[in-house]
Amino acid sequence: EKNNKAIEDLSRVIEIDSSLSEAYFLRGASHRETGNEEQAVTDYSKALELGMENQDIYEQRGEALSNLKNYRKAIEDYGKLIELTGGSKELYYQRGYLRFLLEDYKEAIPDFTECLSYDEQNRDALYYRAHCYSETGDYEKAVADFSRVTKLDPETPKVWLNMGLAQMHLGKFKAAKSTLEEAINLDENYAKAYFLMGLVHSKTKNTTEALENYSIAIENNSEYARAYNYRGLAKGEQGRHQEAIEDYSKALSIDSTYAMAYYNRGISKVSRNNFANGCQDFYKALDYGFDKAEKMIETYCGNHPRKE
Repeated sequence: EKNNKAIEDLSRVIEIDSSLSEAYFLRGASHRETGNEEQAVTDYSKALELGMENQDIYEQRGEALSNLKNYRKAIEDYGKLIELTGGSKELYYQRGYLRFLLEDYKEAIPDFTECLSYDEQNRDALYYRAHCYSETGDYEKAVADFSRVTKLDPETPKVWLNMGLAQMHLGKFKAAKSTLEEAINLDENYAKAYFLMGLVHSKTKNTTEALENYSIAIENNSEYARAYNYRGLAKGEQGRHQEAIEDYSKALSIDSTYAMAYYNRGISKVSRNNFANGCQDFYKALDYGFDKAEKMIETYCGNHPRKE
């Protein structure tokens, strides 16, 4: 109520003199207090247009833009703030985090690094920089950062899981297994950790252990399409193609665009001499972007055209 009154009063002031940048700034602040971020951004922008340029206005508009998920514009305001103030731990972290949300991982890394130059024990900056390293393929640095995070925050399963995933990308399966065990010890119902443990066992040719972990992942998340797909692959390796087909079909009932599951189901069908239906799966896999299906189509589907 107090803020609504302030908005009314400031609106009257602006009607009398629309060149008062301070009035727009104050009205923008009142709009923020009432949750009207869009109108706040409009008022802050008008104040800037009228020549009001200081730390507060960029900070307030940057926060409002962030709340509106207009991250690129918010990044511009945080950049201006850094120019005006010389930067700070908080500003570099916030700009880095917004770049992370936009998947501008290469741009986010220097911001998190600057943040860490102020505070080398900043858990969140290390965690998100590690993610950025993973997303840009620099898995050694990702593992190093995740490892530092586990020392600061040893009780969060997701940190261990992400470090294990980076170790898997490096082919360090023994280390990944140990790391994923830490995640599971912290959360015995962590479906994704069991799934990744299954992948580790698949990569190291321990099919029985892989199957066990995929099944536990499914027990903890019955809609885990990837777990059904990879359990199907493991069953297929054991020659259990009908059971594999059932798992692929379950994966596809969860995600009807899952190209790899169509491809794998096609292979199991062909392995059971069901070429006609297997080929339809290869066509579907190709439709959804799984290019390896093209070779299977050339090999097996000359007499089995696509059904409309």
